[in-house]
Amino acid sequence: MNPRICISGIGVISPLGIGCESYWASLAAGRDGVSQVNRFDRSPLRCRLGAQVLDFDAAALIGAKGLRYIDRLSQFAIAAARLALEDAGVSLEEIEANRRGIVLGTAFGGLTSQQDFNRERVLEGPQWVSPMKFPNTPINALSYQIPIRFQMKLVNVTISSGMTSSLEAMRYAGLMLRRRPDALLLCGGVEELSFLAYYGTYFMNELAGISGDEISCPFDQRRNGYILGEGGALMVLETLQGLEQRRGKGLAEIRGYGSAFAPRQGNLAVKINAVATAMQTAIQNAAIQPHQIDYIAASANSGPQTDLIEAKAVAQVFGEKASSIPISAIKSMLGEAFGASGALQVAAAILALQRGILPPTINIETLDPECSCINCLTEMGRRREVRYALVNSIDRYGSVVSLVLGRIE
Repeated sequence: MNPRICISGIGVISPLGIGCESYWASLAAGRDGVSQVNRFDRSPLRCRLGAQVLDFDAAALIGAKGLRYIDRLSQFAIAAARLALEDAGVSLEEIEANRRGIVLGTAFGGLTSQQDFNRERVLEGPQWVSPMKFPNTPINALSYQIPIRFQMKLVNVTISSGMTSSLEAMRYAGLMLRRRPDALLLCGGVEELSFLAYYGTYFMNELAGISGDEISCPFDQRRNGYILGEGGALMVLETLQGLEQRRGKGLAEIRGYGSAFAPRQGNLAVKINAVATAMQTAIQNAAIQPHQIDYIAASANSGPQTDLIEAKAVAQVFGEKASSIPISAIKSMLGEAFGASGALQVAAAILALQRGILPPTINIETLDPECSCINCLTEMGRRREVRYALVNSIDRYGSVVSLVLGRIE
């Protein structure tokens, strides 16, 4: 019999706040985390906005020692790890290093570090590049900083699958816990708002503001692209048996997982079926019925096609009930943070499950008639008892992952 996988701690670094309480207060109030980007020059571009982490104090969160050698993205990861372990009440002295590990999702990794390293190499010559800059450039630089800080020897894995990276990481961590029920794993995703990611997505014509209003408004008629975001969330995953043995308090249980793929070149019906398949598989894996889902944390990021695909897939899976299940897209407040978005959605869904309040979708002015088949939540402070929540993560290149979370009973 497979062990039950629980989430016992959450650490959040986001444009809406640092830590669960600040993050949740902003989410529940519908605060917009989007502002003018000030980390790099955008003067050649039409777009000006991004969802930045503005109040991040690395020294206060993880200590000042060695910070000069750790890039900003790795600092996000270490800080989120520390917050998650503290939230779970984990004492590392009580858990052997060979039972602790990390599975981290990211789409881009440290692009800023790669850019700075390569610029110096080209301008000054390879012989003048500081060797201390290279360790931040590999995509797995994020995950190896955490085991060093927290003495983790069991597993150190980086998952990079675009926008679905953090939910794929959670799936991997769940499989690992089935093999090692006595383990304790940190899992989630982190991403930074970088010059290369911003310019790259701009010239791929994916950002909001290129062909319309520069606003993140999922499911709205005005949507014309996403606003790029950053941040991350890490969670402590352990089996129910391990949680009980250390007398910890669980926040939620991962009940089911589903995935599918539809090529970007495929027609709309194929893509809708792929998203529907991922949701159906997750629900079946959770051993529940579709009507038992109380809340859907949507992947919708204000993309013209992806939002429509998700809405149609929800209608296909839930039928008439689709119009009554509350669904919200927190990327309206956080922007699209790629490899971190799924983890931030999971954190929001767990907090909604814990507190019985659902986060809204902001910036909705006129719902797209083609998305009217869903119950898009726009009001603040909607109270609802949540027993099961469904989290979707949809990548623009066709990868789809769905996760069912439930109360620990």
